[in-house]
Order: sequence, then structure tokens, then C-alpha cells
Amino acid sequence: ENSASRRKEKENNASRRKEKENSASRRKDKENSASRRKEKENSASRRKDKENSASRRKDKENSASRRKDKENSASGRKRQRKEKQGQ
Repeated sequence: ENSASRRKEKENNASRRKEKENSASRRKDKENSASRRKEKENSASRRKDKENSASRRKDKENSASRRKDKENSASGRKRQRKEKQGQ
């Protein structure tokens, strides 16, 4: 009877230990999953920042190009007026 009781107690202890280990494992999995999700978000954020940076650079280039076009157009009109006056 005592022997059976001790064996049962041993089994219960092993079962509780196993459940504790499983619980810790599930918690670790949850943390890893959260960490991977966070890294994914950060990666997406960095990619978005890169795209925005490229877009701003392109806008800057387009703005400079429009300014140059405007200057060239004004210069052309000025030249045409001079040529017209010279005739």
C-alpha cells in the first residue's frame, strides 16, 4: 500500500514537472513568435523608410529639373527677344 502510494506520488511529481516544462516551452514559443513578429514589423518599417527616402530624393531631382527647365525657358525667351530686337 505504501509502495503503491509512493509510486503514485512519484508519477504525479513527474507529471507536474512535465507540465511545468511544457508550460515553459509554450511561453518561450510565444516570446519567440512575438520577437519574430516585431522583427518583421521593423523590417517592413525599414523598407518603408527606404522607399520614402528614395521618393524624397526623386522629388528633389524632379524639382531641380523643373527649376532648370524654367531657367532654360526664361533664357530662351530672353534670347528670342534679343534676336527680334536685332532684326
